[in-house]
Amino acid sequence: RGGLGGEGGRARSVRQRAMSAPVDIKGDVVHRLEADGALSHIRTQIRATVYRALLSGDGDNGYGAPAERLRAAPPQLVSVVADFLQRSDLDSTRDVFLCESSERPLPRDELLRGLRGRLCERPAHQP
Repeated sequence: RGGLGGEGGRARSVRQRAMSAPVDIKGDVVHRLEADGALSHIRTQIRATVYRALLSGDGDNGYGAPAERLRAAPPQLVSVVADFLQRSDLDSTRDVFLCESSERPLPRDELLRGLRGRLCERPAHQP
């Protein structure tokens, strides 16, 4: 009888260790990803992908607003923000921003020409 009880306890211990191994591995992976900052980057990518999926709804299907109901922003403003996000290596944020915007950004050279023109048209400040 004592031998069976000892074997049963040992078998349970082996099963418990086997079941806790994936939990230990998961915790170790999470810790390592947090330590080098990769986990927050992965979460950001997942969030951006989910937002893109929700916002790319066609028509009024309850998941995204139809394009005709979206409020349009000036193309120059959309372009400046998109350019800033791209140059700041915030590509996922830029993708979400562009999905939410009804305007497409202007090519950089066209944007620069337009901004230079506006800056040159501005009257000099007079006291």
